[in-house]
Amino acid sequence: MEARKAALFGLFAATVVLGAMVLWPKPTKPSGAIDPEGRSLAPAHESAARAAAAPAPSPRGPRQTPSAPTPSLPASAFEPMIDMPAPPPPDQGAGDDAEESKLPRRLFDGKVALEAESPSPAKLEGAEKLLGRALSTVERERVIEAFRKHDEEAALAIGSFRLGQDTEEEAATRIRRAEEGYRKEVISALGLSREQFVSSFKQP
Repeated sequence: MEARKAALFGLFAATVVLGAMVLWPKPTKPSGAIDPEGRSLAPAHESAARAAAAPAPSPRGPRQTPSAPTPSLPASAFEPMIDMPAPPPPDQGAGDDAEESKLPRRLFDGKVALEAESPSPAKLEGAEKLLGRALSTVERERVIEAFRKHDEEAALAIGSFRLGQDTEEEAATRIRRAEEGYRKEVISALGLSREQFVSSFKQP
C-alpha cells in the first residue's frame, strides 16, 4: 500500500513539471536579430513597415546628382551674363578723314573732288541717257583709263608735297590740272558738252 502511494505521488509530480514547461512563455529574440542561417528574425509587421516607408524606384533609373563646375573655369563662368548696351558708333565724316590724312584742306578736297567724278556704272548710264545712245566698249575703256591716269597724277602731287618736293600751292595746282585733264578727255571721248559732263559725272 505504501509503495503504491509513492508511485502515484511521483507520477503526479512529473505531470506538474511537464505542464509548467508547456505553459511557461518562451523568450522572444530582439528585433532585427539574425538566426544562425543568416536570415532576419524581425517580425513580419516590421518588415512590411520598412518596405512601405522605402522610396519607390524611379522609372527613369537611379537619380544622378548634378556634377560640380569644372575646377579649371572661374566661378563667373557659371553666373548669368548681364546684357550691356553697345556704345554708339563714333562719328565719321569728311572732316575726320581730312584730319587723319594730315593734309591741308584744299589738297584733301581737290583729291576728293576728282574721285567723286570716277566713271561708275551709274554715271556711264547717265551719260548714255544724255547722248540718247549706248556707249561702246572702246568709249568706256577710254573713260576708265583717263580717270586712272589723272587720279594717279593727283596722288603723285600729294606724295611730292609730303616729301617736301612741292609746296602746298604747287601740289594744289597739279591736282586741279589733273581734274581738268580728266574732264577734257571724257568730253572728247564721249562727245559730251561740259554741262552734260557735270550733269552725269558730278552726280553722287
